[in-house]
This record gives sequence, C-alpha cells and structure tokens, in this order.
Amino acid sequence: MFQNLEYPISGSDWDILDWETLTERIETLKREKLPMDKRQSFEKVYLSPEEVGRLLKLAESKLAEGSSSQRRLFYALCFAAYTSARRSEIVRVRRRDIDLERGVVRLTIKKGRGDKAFRYLDFPIHSDLKPLLIEHMNEHKGEALFTGDDDHLVDSGFDDEEERAKASWLGNQLKKALVGTEFELCSGWHIYRHSFISAIGETLTPAQGMQLVGHHTESVHLRYRHDANDASEKAAHLESLNYNSDGKGRTKVVQTEKELAVCD
Repeated sequence: MFQNLEYPISGSDWDILDWETLTERIETLKREKLPMDKRQSFEKVYLSPEEVGRLLKLAESKLAEGSSSQRRLFYALCFAAYTSARRSEIVRVRRRDIDLERGVVRLTIKKGRGDKAFRYLDFPIHSDLKPLLIEHMNEHKGEALFTGDDDHLVDSGFDDEEERAKASWLGNQLKKALVGTEFELCSGWHIYRHSFISAIGETLTPAQGMQLVGHHTESVHLRYRHDANDASEKAAHLESLNYNSDGKGRTKVVQTEKELAVCD
C-alpha cells in the first residue's frame, strides 16, 4: 500500500511530519475511506528517539537471531540510527574504517553520481553502538561490514554499479522486514538521518550539528532539524542521544570485548 518515503534535495515546501501526526492523518484517511495516495496524505516523516528505540527493538526481535543477511541488516539499521549515515555511506563502511581505540568511524561521502571526489568524515562511535559493532565484526569476516561480499571494493575505491546494487538490497530488505508492523512506512533509510539530526538538535547548536554530520551550510542542516528546541546555550554531547526509553539499554548486550584488529 505504501511506498518508501523519500526526501527532496531542494525546495522550500517541506512537509516533514512527526510520527504522531502521520499516524493520525492515516487513521483519518482510513476512517473517511479516502485514497491513501502518499503525496496527498503525507510527504515525509521523522521519528523521535523513543520511536527509533522502539523500531530498533522491533528490528532486533525480527532480525538479530535470523540468517547472516538478516543480522547484517539489523546492524546496518543500528549504524544508520546512531550515525545518520546515508545508505551509500553504510555500503562503503569497511573494517579498516572502524577505530575502536579512538572511538570513531570514518564515513566515505560522495553525494551524487559522476566524477565528484570522495570526502571523509570521522564520526564518533556512540557508546550504545560500540558493542553492536564488536558483535558484528566478530561474526562478519568481510572487509565491507554491511554487505554480503566485497565485490564493490576496487583498487580505486568503489565500483559504482555494485555499490548501487548493494544499496538497493538494503532498501528492499528493510522494506520487507517492516511490512505489517507499525513502522511499515519507515523503510526509507533517509528517515534515520532526519531523525538523528532532529534528536541532536536538542543538545547541539546548528554549527555543532553541521560539524558532526558533515553539512556545509546551515540552510541544508536546518532542513533536517524538525521541532528542535533552542540549543544555543546547551552543551554539545553526542551521548545525550538515548534510544532506550527505559534507561536499561539494549536487551541483548555484549559481555566482553574480543580483541579486534580493525585499523590499518
């Protein structure tokens, strides 16, 4: 019934809905027996930290004990939620990009197709994400962390066609995983970038947020911050991002950290 939600790359009319407004609008359409055309009923959605937490728990229950590809999808989703990484950037993450000692992951960024050069962003690893990465890296043996093989890795960097195919796989698999759940509409990966940036807007100034996620202009950055409080006097601290509504952390926790050779 619903298609993946997409976000425009430009324009002034931004109808970004919170989850409560979106669900109320859908219920009204159902009650009035009106057609659920996505562009008439809703345009975009972002999630609160509590809603992202519920979604991650749902994904864990459906994927974390499944096949290797299902588990890989679960870890990729967690990575998106805690880093705001775009789907293409998730596909590009390699074992060598994870530096647990420094507590950063290097994201390889290239917006758009063509001959644009890559740029790199060292993103802090959230304390809740670190044990997830360790779990995954102990199990997954490939160099590319969130793909089934390394065919998109080439000497010059990344093969565009293979990379797009693997990004499409992530999109299709997440859509399948969420079918029939309350989060069926949240299979678009860019939702988690909007949700992350909106969440950090509670504690980071726009300048701090731009530096964290790699935005070049404040106007672009503010398009991703929805319903954020005035954060000009608040301290910058990524650890304030909390997806655990009960404060007790994930249900599945790594007890010990195995030694990993993750950096070149």
